[in-house]
Amino acid sequence: MSLTVRKPDVRPPTAAPRAWLNGNVTVSRFFDAAGIVIGPMERFGVRVIRRLRGRVPAMDATLRGFCGQESQHSRIHRRFDAALAAQGLRFEPCVARQERLLRWVERRCRPRLQLSIVVALEHNFASLGDLVLRDRVMDGAEPEHRDLWEWHGVEELEHKAVAFRLYQALGAPWWHRQLGLVLASLLMWLPLIHTALVLLRQDPGFSAARRRQDRAAWLAAGHATLWQLAARYARPYLSPSYDPDQIDHSALIAETLARLEPRLAAAGGG
Repeated sequence: MSLTVRKPDVRPPTAAPRAWLNGNVTVSRFFDAAGIVIGPMERFGVRVIRRLRGRVPAMDATLRGFCGQESQHSRIHRRFDAALAAQGLRFEPCVARQERLLRWVERRCRPRLQLSIVVALEHNFASLGDLVLRDRVMDGAEPEHRDLWEWHGVEELEHKAVAFRLYQALGAPWWHRQLGLVLASLLMWLPLIHTALVLLRQDPGFSAARRRQDRAAWLAAGHATLWQLAARYARPYLSPSYDPDQIDHSALIAETLARLEPRLAAAGGG
């Protein structure tokens, strides 16, 4: 499997509105928080994969492509994180806490359990990519944010099965993968929701009334609630016969790249 490591020069707008996604402050801050917390998890995944890469030499090129794509995601998201900090938003303690937690996992958990966590995280990231692209969540977003999340979503779907294939090659059992899902969910969703709340509490115009308004607008656009989305994407993973490639995303990836790559090229990417 060959993975293209793209290096787009996607940058945040110089004066980004706080409600950059269709005027919805709550959902905008949710995705801002996702960008903040996904970065440490992707770096964790790269470290785990690199330590295990030599155990399956046949996958070396694919694993290098995986690490390359994830490293680019982290690089670009840091630009957007810096733009949030420039707006006066404080979230550094959230990042530091998550980094410490992930380092603790690396010290205390066996390599195969760490990999099971990465497999589950990659399932979550691919689910987010599926949501962004299939449900066209970024329609109406600021162009720079749309480019960021659609590019990231494409690549998560491109390499969605890589960590799972390594996991299979190392012969880990089904129950071990479920334990990884529990741990990955704690490592991802609790920090993400907490960070979103931290951002929203710093927003002078945010209130309970605004949150209800934003939720109503999200549902009126035909989108599911967070809990409905969690159920939609977690259910397949629980099956012993789960495989990331059971859902064919090739057409969705090609369609998205056809409209996305000219914009990335215009921005200086490749």
